[in-house]
Amino acid sequence: MSHDIDIELLTALGELPAREPTDDELNQEVLDYLAMLAAPPREETLFDRILEAYLADGEEAAIAVVADAHEINGDEEREGLLNRAAHIVQGARMLEREGAVVAGDETAAVEQARG
Repeated sequence: MSHDIDIELLTALGELPAREPTDDELNQEVLDYLAMLAAPPREETLFDRILEAYLADGEEAAIAVVADAHEINGDEEREGLLNRAAHIVQGARMLEREGAVVAGDETAAVEQARG
């Protein structure tokens, strides 16, 4: 019996080939990104800081933000926040590749959408 975490770990270590996302997964990533852009402005949250770091400087920067966040209560929460940010970043990058983000700067698009 295989667990998702085992598959993810083995893939990250290069033991298994990376799985390409399905069309449905890619579509959901795009929808999540667009929903985030359309959301009304609100107070900045921990997730906003994680996402901003991910967009600006990549996964390692997002991991550093999570590591410094004292309000996170466990590994599952850390993993969930990072996975959610990665999911949205993938949608943003897919839109950028397809030319949907005209400015070409995801961070500026996110900031503009937040007001």
